[in-house]
Amino acid sequence: MRGRRPWSFAAFRHFDNRDGFPLLHDHCLVLNRVQRLDEDGEPVWGALDTGRLYRHVVAAGTLYTLAMTTEVCEELGLATVPREVTPGLRPVMEIAGVDSELIDWSSTRRHTRRSTGGCPASAPARAWPGGRRRRPAPRRRPRAR
Repeated sequence: MRGRRPWSFAAFRHFDNRDGFPLLHDHCLVLNRVQRLDEDGEPVWGALDTGRLYRHVVAAGTLYTLAMTTEVCEELGLATVPREVTPGLRPVMEIAGVDSELIDWSSTRRHTRRSTGGCPASAPARAWPGGRRRRPAPRRRPRAR
């Protein structure tokens, strides 16, 4: 079994959203290099399997949010409750006792999406021709061995 080493990451804590309303959240960057022990027990550096990490990004984000929420609630003596934001999708954990009207009042991004029929387009997104995509890489036949 290979030895395990901690990951290197940076977390940036934000206390409000783009419109200045309160919204405690973090952004995390994970270094794509990790140290492990080779067969001789010597430390070597290697790359993370980013494909596997990407496939599990929602689960990783959920675990991180759970840890942050647990820490905040324990420190402040609060509790969380699930709240259905979009029917049929997983619920969002909210601080128990906060009125839904207050939550909706501060949810400016959701209001913007509702009023525009989707996500508001940024200038670069508007400049991008609709439907244009990168061409797929040409498929090559495997060479005979």
